[in-house]
Amino acid sequence: MQTAASVAFDALMENWPQTRHVQVFAGSGNNAGDGYLVAALAKEQGLSAEVIQLSDPEKLTGDARQAWQWALERQVLMTAFAAIDLEHEKDHAHPVLVDALLGTGLDREVGGDYARAINFINGAQRPVLAIDIPSGLSADTGRCLGVAVKADTTVTFIGLKQGLLTNQAGDYVGELIYHDLDVPDRVFTSDSSEQPSAQRIDINSTSALLLPRAVASHKGTHGHVLVIGGDSGFGGAVIMAAEAALRTGAGLVSVITRSAHRPALLARRPEVMVLGTEDEHANIDGLLARATVIVVGPGLGRSDWSRGLLQRALSSQITAGTPLIVDADALQLLAEKHEQGTAKHGTGIKRDNWILTPHPGEAAALLNISTSAVQDDRFAAVRELNRIWGGACLLKGSGSSDLQC
Repeated sequence: MQTAASVAFDALMENWPQTRHVQVFAGSGNNAGDGYLVAALAKEQGLSAEVIQLSDPEKLTGDARQAWQWALERQVLMTAFAAIDLEHEKDHAHPVLVDALLGTGLDREVGGDYARAINFINGAQRPVLAIDIPSGLSADTGRCLGVAVKADTTVTFIGLKQGLLTNQAGDYVGELIYHDLDVPDRVFTSDSSEQPSAQRIDINSTSALLLPRAVASHKGTHGHVLVIGGDSGFGGAVIMAAEAALRTGAGLVSVITRSAHRPALLARRPEVMVLGTEDEHANIDGLLARATVIVVGPGLGRSDWSRGLLQRALSSQITAGTPLIVDADALQLLAEKHEQGTAKHGTGIKRDNWILTPHPGEAAALLNISTSAVQDDRFAAVRELNRIWGGACLLKGSGSSDLQC
């Protein structure tokens, strides 16, 4: 706890070196203990420090109680929340507020004095440092539980909480600082260690996949991506998808779309090969057979034209085993199949070699639940998507979540 408080205080002073007054809002439990220690460290450094108490400190136990006593010995000013004049509290010069109200175990809506304290913090127009997690934010889902502290900086310890990285967290966490509190590596990596509930994927973990190309390589050795979509009036989506495939390294990119979109597509990306569905003798099945990856859905629409192209892509995948990315309108059409009973509970359509990329609304359709239910627990939603539909499922949103077989 002392190490955690030291890390938090260092972050406070690094971000706001002009600080003269530190005001800690403390609840109960270890999160409050961290807050008491931060106040004590501030007092030792010659700053004005105050703890606003939301819980009776006499009820603290263990390390948190020792932290309170340590702050008492350093004569930190302590005031019960119910006794403070909130307007007077705005008068301090160069203050920083420290959120040590609620920790990671919160699993219900915030109410009472805690909600009032959080609203005061958010309305004070002062810098805010949150310890471990902004109070009111779910550590598991990133959902705001009624009201949550909007921190400028959050310092979290030992393990990154998945709720800090997804859903509504971006509106509350601010700058995220992680510290392992010098816990030995073996605690995380030994055979008996707890397995993490999620793994963070960022540029540091994926850059090794982008290997330099062989000197003698050419466009024919780097895959052929086929993008299917762009019903009448929706040509932009398929154009951007084709461009993205080129920018990410595809050697060849073809598009199956309405013939009317060919001029716009070739004007923007002349290297793309375009097959118009209204072209005379259009060999759609032949192009499907040559592709090494099929993308279906951008701007596809939900017309009979759309359903026919999706069915041909699904059939081609079965025949050739071609990896398939299903996006946008194609996901809604899959959901229709589900609702109509042609793929009840995924039976007959669940596959291992496809990637589904729904946003929350499309995920709700695939799961036959509400969009709010998806957002309430994005991790549970993506697990259920994978269970029903198979393959790899990417749930778009702030801190996109994915899961694969």
